[in-house]
Amino acid sequence: MRKDVQEIIDRYESYHPNPRSHIIKSAYKLAEILYFGEKRVNEEPWLDHAIRISNYLSKLGLDSITISAGLLHDSLEFGLTYKEIEQEVDPDVAELVQNIITIKEIRGKGVVNGSDGGQVEYLRRLIISTAKDVRAVIIRLVEKLDSLKTVEYLEGQKKQLVLDNALNLYAPLAEQIGLNNLKSDIEDAAFERLDPETFKKLQHTLDTHPVTNDKYIKEVTEIIKDIIQSEKIDLVDYYGRKKRPYSLNKKIIRYMQKFNYSEASAIESIHDKVAFRIILNSVEDCYKVLDLLHNSFKYIPSEFDDYISKPKPNGYKSLQTSLELLNGHFAEVQIRTLDMHRHNEYGMASHIIYKLNDAKSDAPASEKIEVLKRLISWKDGILTTDKSGVNIEEIEKYLFVFTPKGDLFELPKNSTALDFAYILHSDLGHKAVRAKINGVLKPLNVIPKNGDVIEIICDIKKKGPSRDHLEFVVSKEARLNIKKWLRRDLKI
Repeated sequence: MRKDVQEIIDRYESYHPNPRSHIIKSAYKLAEILYFGEKRVNEEPWLDHAIRISNYLSKLGLDSITISAGLLHDSLEFGLTYKEIEQEVDPDVAELVQNIITIKEIRGKGVVNGSDGGQVEYLRRLIISTAKDVRAVIIRLVEKLDSLKTVEYLEGQKKQLVLDNALNLYAPLAEQIGLNNLKSDIEDAAFERLDPETFKKLQHTLDTHPVTNDKYIKEVTEIIKDIIQSEKIDLVDYYGRKKRPYSLNKKIIRYMQKFNYSEASAIESIHDKVAFRIILNSVEDCYKVLDLLHNSFKYIPSEFDDYISKPKPNGYKSLQTSLELLNGHFAEVQIRTLDMHRHNEYGMASHIIYKLNDAKSDAPASEKIEVLKRLISWKDGILTTDKSGVNIEEIEKYLFVFTPKGDLFELPKNSTALDFAYILHSDLGHKAVRAKINGVLKPLNVIPKNGDVIEIICDIKKKGPSRDHLEFVVSKEARLNIKKWLRRDLKI
């Protein structure tokens, strides 16, 4: 067993309450044979690429199935079969690897290459196709990140397209599912290759600036620690994190354009070049620490945000304030509980999908529905004003709904609750009398909206559907089953 693979297993076992390490070990043994002698375009062993992907997935706290699928994400393209993965590793790994292949095959379906509209349509399809298992898109995003290491081996136009897609497609998608660290890693990797000089200059600025150099960050964290502990408040964790070069560059450009600043003035005006994180046990402690710091340092009232009482739309929670921690220099301080921190840092998707999809999960269906709703709802607002290259009819062709258990189903546009019943099972459609949409009773001809949770109410004494149902159902399944019943009942 390679040392780096053992480190992945050790990390996985450190955070999972019921580890199934044997699945990862089986996947590695298979990958070791499969990729033997295979090289990537930069002549590095293909196995190294696969291991790096799985290593990153383990750092996100994901389950054994996801880590194993990361090792085997390319395996079907190397001649391995679904059945072999199913038999030698695990059926769930085989299914997830197949899902990844499905994502790869999306490109080109309805997409006009080279147009912004086409990119948007591709991203929309990527979201929808992976909503049934978010782990597949996470693996695909990590694969895209690692593949940026070989982008210099591509020719000019193709290289530019790969880097543009990293910034405009994959980084936003990582952010949408809550993986903000992965988003930043993709952005910086692409930025460093698009504009290496600017990247290097900004990295140097972050390493040497009075507010962001390592010595200062260490000193300030100790000062903050002493202030908090002097009041006998328990600290879970505390640290300072520098802003990333790509994010800093975007903010510099925005300040220069908005305020007509020079680059140097823009850098000095940005107060979150470093963010100090204070992680506590309770919400009450968060507000106590906020008062302590406001009494200990100068702060900018207009830059204080209470995202605990009013979270951001993506669920981000934290108290944020700008303090003068160094004479003349302000820095951002974020105060949150451990649960808030996990959500903010690692994303709802990775945290919940880990709980949902490994061995003995008891996570409620409502959590899964919440994750998938975020993915689905994003498609409604993703189109740009320039719809060039986007097949509008294709975009509006389907809607996506859930069962109360969190299972996702795709319905044709204008489908009713009765259509949904028949798509679930013909007997369910025959016996259906009402539907609960998000817990509210509705008639069977109601047309649900994207993300609705539908429960079908049945009457076992009901004989079957009526001819009237054909007037409002639209799905092939519903129409065929109703007609079949009516013919059998000699009514048509």
